[in-house]
Formats: sequence, C-alpha cells, structure tokens
Amino acid sequence: MKKLRNLIMVLLVMVLVSGCKLKAEYNMQINKDKSGSFNIIVAMDDELLETMLAQEDENATSKEYTDEDKWKYLDSMFNDDESSPVAAGFTVNKYEKDKFKGYEYSIKIDNIDDYSGKEASFDLDDLANFKESKIFVKDGNKYKAKITFDMDDLNTESYQGIDLSSIYDMKFIVTLPDKPISSNATTVSEDGKTLTWDLTKLDDKGIEFEFELAKDNTILYVGIGVALVILVVIILVIVLTKKKSKPTMVDAVSQQPMNMMPNNNPMPVTPTPDVTEQPLTNNETTNSNNMMN
Repeated sequence: MKKLRNLIMVLLVMVLVSGCKLKAEYNMQINKDKSGSFNIIVAMDDELLETMLAQEDENATSKEYTDEDKWKYLDSMFNDDESSPVAAGFTVNKYEKDKFKGYEYSIKIDNIDDYSGKEASFDLDDLANFKESKIFVKDGNKYKAKITFDMDDLNTESYQGIDLSSIYDMKFIVTLPDKPISSNATTVSEDGKTLTWDLTKLDDKGIEFEFELAKDNTILYVGIGVALVILVVIILVIVLTKKKSKPTMVDAVSQQPMNMMPNNNPMPVTPTPDVTEQPLTNNETTNSNNMMN
C-alpha cells in the first residue's frame, strides 16, 4: 500500500509536534489444514485526522470537522488507489476503536501452498499483488516465511534517537497452530504460538519464521474407527447366533422321556397292585371268625 508509505514520511514531523499516532497492524492466521487469513488495520487517531484535514484546508484556522469529513478523507487516503488491498480482492470494513478511525482489510487463504515457492520474499507494501506473492518456501511439511517491510527511510540521521514506536503503532502478528521451529519475532505469546514483530524496530533480515504442520491423519483415524465398529458388530452377531443355537437346561430336561434313565436305558416299570376287594370264601370266613373269637 504505497500511500501508507508516503503517509508515514509526511506524518513524522507532524506527529512529533502534535503527539498524534498512526496505527498499521498486519495479522496472519495459519490453521492446521493449511487454510488461514490475512488482515490489515490502517487507522489514525482523531487528533491526527483533524491535523491532516487542517493541513489540506487553507481556511481551517478553527474549523471543527465532523465524522463524515474524517471518513471521506480516510476513504480518499486508503481506498482510492490502485495499490489499495481492495484491488487485490480484500474485503474492507470500517475500523473505529479507542479514538482511532480507519479501515480493516481481510482476505481468506485457502491453502498456504498457493503462496509457496522455491524462493520467498513478500513485501508488505505490495498488497495489490498479494495473491501472486510467494510468502513461504516449502520443504515437505515445513514452511519458512520471508517478509519485508522497508523502514530505511526513517533510519536516517534526521530521525536518530527518536522512538518511532511512540509515534507509530506498527506491528506484524502471526498466529500458528503449533509453536514455530524458529523466528526472529520481537515478542512471543505464553503458549508460543503467536509471534509479534514491531515494524519500527525491524532489521535488515525482515520478518522470518519457520514452522511445521503435522500430517493430517483424519482419513486414517476414520478408517480405524469404521474397522472397530465392523469388528464389534461381527462379534455381537456371533455371540447372538450361538445363544440361539444352544438349548437351555429347561429345554433339555423337557425333551427327556420320563421312563428313560440318563444312560438312555429303559427304566423298569413296576405294575400298580390291584387293591380291589375280593369276596371271601366259606373257609376264609370261618377262619376269620375263629381268629376273632
């Protein structure tokens, strides 16, 4: 974004005098599946906006500017230009926070392999060609990034001893799915996954970081899961089939004939005695009477 570069140079003296501030923040998000996003926030605080508007307005001795005036000026500064991120397919939204006004530009990254090549050197000033940029050098699952942002214009004798970070809030922030292999970041988050560079303190090496993406084993895990489910189903079918084919003890007993021994030999059947009374003969009657007497 060339206008941002020109604006930085124009603002330096003005900001030193007035205490105004310019924000330029670049954020890159990289996911495990190689997708990601890239967004830029460019904004000025209200005091700087009023100073810039007064600078361009010859009759602005004590004029108060409305929000409409400020947004119109910001639009002409950042969006009415061929080098604007909008020209590269970024979506744009208004940014308004902590007395800063500006724009946030965002773009999705489908696959970081599309931004990889044999050599990498991406310039943050050349956002209009972002989609054609080569940010990474790929080696298997390892990626090494090389990003530049030229601050040489501010490293002259005229600006020696000036803490530019007190004037410009300019950062590059990258968030990785895992800790990087290496980086020259200014600061690192506690979990080690978010790296931040203060662009006002960038050296000749620029922004460098290397990371590795773990292999995607989703298909393998799904295959193992399906195999386990099939195995469990087979085991259940076998168990249920055996239960149905094996007779229960009640069934086995009911099938045994009542007159059969366990060794299948016929059990002897004792005839039931006939207990029907028979009439006594004359001799039997006499003998019975004698016994009673």
